Amino acid sequence: LFFMMAGFFLKTPASLFKATKKDFQRLLIPYLFFSILAIAVESIKRWGLNREGLDYFNELIAVIFWMDYNHLKNSYAFVLWFLPALFVAKFLYNLTVLTLNKKYLQFLVFVLCFITSFVFDTPFALSLGLNSVLWLCIGSAIFKFIQSDRKNNAPRIKLLVSLIFIMVIVSFYKGIPTLDVANLIYDDILINIIWSVSFVVVMSLIFVSISIWIGLPHLVSSWGKNTMFLFVVHPYTNNLSHVMVEKIGLGWSLKLFLSLVFLFIFLQIKERFFVFKNV
Repeated sequence: LFFMMAGFFLKTPASLFKATKKDFQRLLIPYLFFSILAIAVESIKRWGLNREGLDYFNELIAVIFWMDYNHLKNSYAFVLWFLPALFVAKFLYNLTVLTLNKKYLQFLVFVLCFITSFVFDTPFALSLGLNSVLWLCIGSAIFKFIQSDRKNNAPRIKLLVSLIFIMVIVSFYKGIPTLDVANLIYDDILINIIWSVSFVVVMSLIFVSISIWIGLPHLVSSWGKNTMFLFVVHPYTNNLSHVMVEKIGLGWSLKLFLSLVFLFIFLQIKERFFVFKNV
């Protein structure tokens, strides 16, 4: 979902260097800053709970060199694995579309990148980026379809019904296929792609229809513009909710509700205090 939606907003850049520089500022700098912050918070938590401390050298190597989920999972930095992966994927995407004019050749390169990602375990989130670039390509194609002829809903409705039917059939015979991009675990690559694309298109068409019929609610718009902030903060709100709910013995739905409430409060703080304006 994340990588396909990132593909929604792809545009062919005029300069590979300028596009890469911009992505470095918007993706890798936040990744590095919040990863270091996550290690600091994890250290304080371990000290407060009298747990074994972190190996700071290995944690810094994980942040600076490996940049992937498996090496970051000792601290809350693991939730940020998708940022360097997206940086690499966007670089590969831009390099390909600027180098090759033919759409089928571009798609072939993205498929080869996807296949290669399962072969090598590489630093700098390269394997994750190679895997994700195909999802970016698919997302870009989905968005162009959704945006085309917005006044004519008939093709969208037919596609929506067809994809829901496909999802029901797949889930009936195979179950919902396991997909873990962070660890490059695919239950069945072809089924995973069919299911994931169907799901994202269905959700996109539903939200497009809602936005056309009733307008996009302010809350959704506000949260959409602050996804980076919310994603960085949510492990902490989840933990806080977990501690509170576990004490009274209620389930995950209350945890989710409390976590959303805390996120909303943090978002209000961010919006109202100047110091957080650029976070």
